[in-house]
Amino acid sequence: MRFNPAILLLLLALTASAETQDSLFERALDAESSGDVTATIELLERAAACKGPYDAEIHNILNSYYEALGVDTSSSGFDKNFVAKLEGEGYDYDEYGDTAGASEQSAEMYLLLGGGFTYRTKSGLKHSVMVSLASDLFFREKETVFDTSRWAFTPELEYTLQGIWFAAGADVDFYVSERDGFVPAISLFGERDFYQNGPGTVRSGFYSALYASNSGRARFQLSLYFERHPEHGFWFYTGLGGRFERDTVADVYFESYGAAGDPSYAGEDFGSGWEYGSGADTTRQRYYAGRPSSLGPELRLFGGYKFSDAWALIFRGSLFEGFALRKDSWIASAGDSSAVDGQPIIVDRTYSRKSLLGYGSLRGEWKYKDFSAYASLEAHFLRYQSLPGDHPELTSYASVWKGIRLGTVIRF
Repeated sequence: MRFNPAILLLLLALTASAETQDSLFERALDAESSGDVTATIELLERAAACKGPYDAEIHNILNSYYEALGVDTSSSGFDKNFVAKLEGEGYDYDEYGDTAGASEQSAEMYLLLGGGFTYRTKSGLKHSVMVSLASDLFFREKETVFDTSRWAFTPELEYTLQGIWFAAGADVDFYVSERDGFVPAISLFGERDFYQNGPGTVRSGFYSALYASNSGRARFQLSLYFERHPEHGFWFYTGLGGRFERDTVADVYFESYGAAGDPSYAGEDFGSGWEYGSGADTTRQRYYAGRPSSLGPELRLFGGYKFSDAWALIFRGSLFEGFALRKDSWIASAGDSSAVDGQPIIVDRTYSRKSLLGYGSLRGEWKYKDFSAYASLEAHFLRYQSLPGDHPELTSYASVWKGIRLGTVIRF
């Protein structure tokens, strides 16, 4: 039976919704009697989400706590919002291998236009809906090793629900490009605080996220986090947990290149292929099966310094060590020294992918009313540990992507 992250999220949701408003309200009153303010507010918020006979009383008690905490719940209703984002990026890519490598520079332009609304309730919940259209234009796509499209469009629909102690959201996008065609994808996330010390100053809890597209790519993350985020000054966020990563699936093939002596195959380079048989029956063939799914620990680090309402410096980074859930396997020649009667010995080779992935970015940001501008330096890297030299797919053991990004955003 295969592990399905979506089932885990569904079970968590069903478990959280199993209690009635009566039981949650009773537990909240018990927590209030014992002086546990954190548990009281948490249980009251959960009770408020369940419709029942105590709606008015629960909201009145919650409003009293929100007022004491400095949370503004005096008004409810809709707020419309609009966003326009334009950015450009130049980047450099390098691959490193024992016998093969690559290096390339390229650039892209990115434009996003979106609009939506936010609805605030008197209980402190905030519902946000956003519809947007993003456009990418890539340069030098005919010469680059990035394997990109010349252009791409991405319509997107996003919904977010936020309370004082939690946030959750869902996102659906429809990526359309010259190379890949139509590729829909879905993203889900949930964040739940277990502890808060002051309004937004210190908090900790757990975070989960799920991404999947019909191209075969998928990701699931589950981690614990701790954050200190004052209004100004130094802030940081750290998350530690597990991550499942699945790349696109297209790594299975079996090829037959024809009989020996056929002039159409003269001088052909078959790489890691092999021969069997003799005379006119000799055929070169190759087999490979890649399993690009991995599981392992992940560390996320965010931080920065907010000098004022206008100026801020932000760092974001992560490190993920992935262990393959299945081994790569291929058939290769054991080498000329092991040949018998002039024929090479064919052996099965396997490799368990152990990869180290990471990224880091340093961004400077300036804001004035509805307008903001930013500049950032970014780097991503991938390294395979103990990579066999005759692996038929992986020709380099490491790659590094570096970029410079400039952008502007208008929100109102």
